[in-house]
Amino acid sequence: MIDGKTIANYGSVNTEEFLSLSKGIVGGLVASHEARFIHCQINIDNIMVQQDNTIKIIGLGHAIQCNDDNSSPIVRFKEEDLDLRFISPE
Repeated sequence: MIDGKTIANYGSVNTEEFLSLSKGIVGGLVASHEARFIHCQINIDNIMVQQDNTIKIIGLGHAIQCNDDNSSPIVRFKEEDLDLRFISPE
C-alpha cells in the first residue's frame, strides 16, 4: 500500500515543491517509457505523493506495451474507460 495522497488531493504547492513533484512525475514516466510501457490514463488521480515526497504512478490497468520496434499497437478504449477531463482535444 502507498502511504500518501493523490495529486488531486495534495493541495497548493509553492514553486520549489511544484518543480520537485514535476521532476518525480517526469522521472516515473521516463522510466515506464524506457521499459516500453505507455500508461494511457495519466491524470491527477493516478499520481501519488508519498510522505517523503516520492512520486508513485498508479492506475496501470490500461497500460500497453510497445512493440519491439517501439511502435505502439493500435488500441481502442471504451468510452466509459476514458476520463473526459484528461482527453486531448484532437
